[in-house]
Amino acid sequence: MSPVLSNFEHLMTTGQIVVKDGDIEMMGNRMIMPNSKMLSELIFTFNDSKDIIYKIYEATKKSFMEGTATEIGKKYEFDFHGYFEWLTKIAMIVGWGKFTWEILDEEKKIGQIVVEDSAIANDLKGMVTRPVDHFIRGLIAGGASISLKANIDVIEEECIALGASKCKFLFKPSDQFEQTDQIIFQLRPTQK
Repeated sequence: MSPVLSNFEHLMTTGQIVVKDGDIEMMGNRMIMPNSKMLSELIFTFNDSKDIIYKIYEATKKSFMEGTATEIGKKYEFDFHGYFEWLTKIAMIVGWGKFTWEILDEEKKIGQIVVEDSAIANDLKGMVTRPVDHFIRGLIAGGASISLKANIDVIEEECIALGASKCKFLFKPSDQFEQTDQIIFQLRPTQK
C-alpha cells in the first residue's frame, strides 16, 4: 500500500477526515476537491497580474493559517519536524504533488521544499512565463508562519510550468528576501 493511501486511511479511521452528505471535513475544516484544471485556468488567467497573484497567495496563506495549520497545531503536539512532516502528508493526500524537504532549519527559520508532479504546474507547462504554484506557496507560508511563530513568505525558485524538472520553493522570514524583480513579482515589495 502506498504511504499516501495509508495516511488517508489513517485519517479516515481516526475520524480526522469525515465525509457526510455534501460535506467533507478534515480536522474540523470544510474541504472541497476541485479539479486541478479549474485552479490552473484561474492561475493562467491572472498569472501576469502581480496584484491578483499577491491576493491569491496572501488569501491562501491567511486562510491556511487561520484554519488547517492552526487546528493541526492545537490538536496534535508535534515537534517542529513532525509538524512539517504532517503538513507534507496532508498536501500529498489532497493531490498537490510529491513533496520532499531539502532544507528545514528551525533556528534560521528557513526551508526549501521540492514538489514533483505539481498538478497546476503540469497543467500549465509551456503556457506561461512565470512560476504558477501560488496556492502551494500560500499553504507553505501559512504552515511555516504558524510553526515558526513568525511572518514567513515563500517564493517559487523553479517551476515545472517553465520547463524545470520539479518545482522548488524557498521559505524564510519576510524581511529576509532581497527585493529582486523575481521576488517582487511573487511577494509584495517590502515597505520601509
